[in-house]
Amino acid sequence: MKTGDIEGSSPRPVYMRKTQYDSFNYNDITKAKFVSSRHTNPLLPTYTVRDQDGKAVETQQIEGSNPKPLPKREEVHSQLAT
Repeated sequence: MKTGDIEGSSPRPVYMRKTQYDSFNYNDITKAKFVSSRHTNPLLPTYTVRDQDGKAVETQQIEGSNPKPLPKREEVHSQLAT
Protein backbone atom coordinates (compact mmCIF):
# COMPACT_ATOMS: atom_id res chain seq x y z
CA MET A 1 0.00 0.00 0.00
CA LYS A 2 1.40 3.40 -1.00
CA THR A 3 0.46 6.71 0.60
CA GLY A 4 1.82 9.00 -2.15
CA ASP A 5 -1.65 9.58 -3.61
CA ILE A 6 -3.08 10.82 -0.28
CA GLU A 7 -2.82 14.58 0.17
CA GLY A 8 -0.75 15.56 3.21
CA SER A 9 0.74 12.11 3.74
CA SER A 10 4.22 13.08 2.56
CA PRO A 11 6.57 15.66 4.12
CA ARG A 12 6.86 19.14 2.69
CA PRO A 13 10.01 20.05 0.78
CA VAL A 14 12.82 21.52 2.87
CA TYR A 15 12.82 25.35 2.87
CA MET A 16 15.86 26.88 1.17
CA ARG A 17 16.65 30.60 1.45
CA LYS A 18 16.88 32.49 -1.85
CA THR A 19 19.83 34.51 -0.56
CA GLN A 20 22.64 33.40 1.68
CA TYR A 21 22.26 34.45 5.33
CA ASP A 22 25.12 36.47 6.80
CA SER A 23 25.04 36.58 10.60
CA PHE A 24 27.66 39.37 10.69
CA ASN A 25 25.64 41.75 8.51
CA TYR A 26 23.81 44.36 10.62
CA ASN A 27 22.47 46.51 7.78
CA ASP A 28 18.91 46.14 8.98
CA ILE A 29 19.91 48.11 12.10
CA THR A 30 22.72 50.39 10.94
CA LYS A 31 21.57 51.49 7.48
CA ALA A 32 20.00 54.91 6.93
CA LYS A 33 16.33 54.83 7.72
CA PHE A 34 13.53 56.45 5.73
CA VAL A 35 13.19 60.14 6.59
CA SER A 36 10.12 62.06 5.54
CA SER A 37 10.24 65.70 4.48
CA ARG A 38 6.80 66.23 5.98
CA HIS A 39 6.65 68.56 8.98
CA THR A 40 3.59 68.53 11.20
CA ASN A 41 2.75 69.65 14.70
CA PRO A 42 0.36 67.14 16.28
CA LEU A 43 -0.70 69.67 18.94
CA LEU A 44 -1.63 72.36 16.40
CA PRO A 45 -2.54 70.60 13.15
CA THR A 46 -3.03 72.53 9.91
CA TYR A 47 -5.24 71.39 7.07
CA THR A 48 -5.30 72.43 3.43
CA VAL A 49 -8.88 72.62 2.16
CA ARG A 50 -10.59 74.14 -0.88
CA ASP A 51 -12.86 77.16 -0.43
CA GLN A 52 -15.99 77.93 -2.45
CA ASP A 53 -13.91 79.39 -5.31
CA GLY A 54 -11.74 76.26 -5.51
CA LYS A 55 -8.63 77.92 -4.08
CA ALA A 56 -6.49 76.01 -1.59
CA VAL A 57 -6.74 77.57 1.87
CA GLU A 58 -4.74 76.51 4.92
CA THR A 59 -6.78 76.34 8.10
CA GLN A 60 -5.38 76.06 11.61
CA GLN A 61 -8.06 76.30 14.24
CA ILE A 62 -10.81 73.72 13.85
CA GLU A 63 -13.11 73.19 16.79
CA GLY A 64 -12.16 69.95 18.51
CA SER A 65 -8.76 69.61 16.81
CA ASN A 66 -6.85 70.77 19.89
CA PRO A 67 -6.73 68.91 23.20
CA LYS A 68 -8.54 70.34 26.19
CA PRO A 69 -6.35 72.30 28.62
CA LEU A 70 -5.38 70.69 31.88
CA PRO A 71 -7.57 71.58 34.87
CA LYS A 72 -6.18 74.16 37.25
CA ARG A 73 -4.32 72.67 40.15
CA GLU A 74 -5.64 73.42 43.61
CA GLU A 75 -3.18 74.10 46.39
CA VAL A 76 -3.29 71.62 49.23
CA HIS A 77 -2.54 73.00 52.67
CA SER A 78 -1.34 70.46 55.12
CA GLN A 79 -1.83 70.82 58.86
CA LEU A 80 1.01 68.43 59.67
CA ALA A 81 3.69 69.86 61.93
CA THR A 82 7.07 68.28 62.23
